[in-house]
Amino acid sequence: MSDLIIPLLTLIGVVVGVVLATSRWKVNPFIALLVGTILMGLLSGLGSKNTLILMQEGFGRILGSIGLVVALGCILGVVLERTGAIFRIAALIIKIFGKRAPHAGMGLLGAIVGIPVFCDSGYVILSRLNKPIAFKTGHSLPAIAMSLAAGLYITHTLVPPTPGPLAVAGNFGLESHLGWMIILGVLVGIPAIIMVSFILNLLFKSEPIISDTDEWEEGKELGIISALAPVLVPVVLIALGNAGSYFLLDGLFYEVLILFGNPVIALMVGVFLSLNLVRRDQRSQIKGWIEKGIKQAAPILLLTGIGGAFGYVISHTSLVTGLGESLSLQNLHPILILLSGFILTMLLKSAQGSSTSALVIGSAIIYPFAIQAGFEQPIDLIFLTLSLGAGSMVVSHANDSFFWVVTQFSGFNVKQGYQYFTVTTAISGLLVMVLVVLCFLVWGLVGA
Repeated sequence: MSDLIIPLLTLIGVVVGVVLATSRWKVNPFIALLVGTILMGLLSGLGSKNTLILMQEGFGRILGSIGLVVALGCILGVVLERTGAIFRIAALIIKIFGKRAPHAGMGLLGAIVGIPVFCDSGYVILSRLNKPIAFKTGHSLPAIAMSLAAGLYITHTLVPPTPGPLAVAGNFGLESHLGWMIILGVLVGIPAIIMVSFILNLLFKSEPIISDTDEWEEGKELGIISALAPVLVPVVLIALGNAGSYFLLDGLFYEVLILFGNPVIALMVGVFLSLNLVRRDQRSQIKGWIEKGIKQAAPILLLTGIGGAFGYVISHTSLVTGLGESLSLQNLHPILILLSGFILTMLLKSAQGSSTSALVIGSAIIYPFAIQAGFEQPIDLIFLTLSLGAGSMVVSHANDSFFWVVTQFSGFNVKQGYQYFTVTTAISGLLVMVLVVLCFLVWGLVGA
């Protein structure tokens, strides 16, 4: 463990430097992260050449995966705002959950979308609801936005067919038990999301209330199905595309599912559907709306890309590889195995930024120790999977691309991102872990 002290202190120092540079010294976040990424590589002993190569690869990997999604999501959001569709959808959520609990509605909406759709894409699609719902209900924007983010994040790390839980299933030999993984993930995740949303509402209720609505139109003349279609159709298409891959279909039908289930194509469909909502007197403004969406996407793409590069450089340092080698998990009580899994993925997540990578690496490390501790039944391994998922939420910060997606699409600066989103991920992961342990104990009593 002593070999990890210097890399860990280096990471902490660089992260603190980025936060101070952006919040106190008003350095542009992109520049601060760019310098921080280079320093992280050099101070970790990667060398100048490898650092620059890894930085460019990490930047390209993130933009290649979500770059077009972000751009199309920005365009879709602007059109939905200008046509009033966002207000129409917000009114529906308020009608269902009331003005007292819209944060719970946003959390559950995020949870549903987060099962078939990557949390990054889901937040891009749904984030435009945050401001109108906050304005209409009198709740603070951070409470609404963070509830949505928490809902997406919790199911993303707990419920297949998202990549992290699927990878753990492969490492644990649970491929034939995905149904139980989904059921238990939902049973733990949904109560956690509701509780987290109420905690966030209490925690952030004193934050400023949204008051500027000059650019928004009510959209009362729109039918609810028409307003929902640009948001829901992409989600359904992505879900069907994932189902096609999961069930290993083939032929023309499979090719069509894969094509339209791609997030880029699905969001293009959403954009085209949103353009059908434009009134005749607004059609001359469409070009300007699209240009505004593209302009909004540019800084988000740069920050998301450099955040991904930061995490990618960290993932190649001795900090990540040394974590697993430094832990000894033999002869532990089952509850301690669950807690060790939580701590392991928490450290991996915090160090390199990717929840999926934390789950992949953490499950591979802990599996042999879990077997030695008696985790041979599928149900025990599923509970261990949930504990790994809980740890992979704690905590999201500057090396996580989702941190930048959430902060930028919510209109928060770096300091606010740590204040709101990093705190949200810590609360979410810890609460999920408490529920996992309680369920494991109850199962032990019932199963016995």
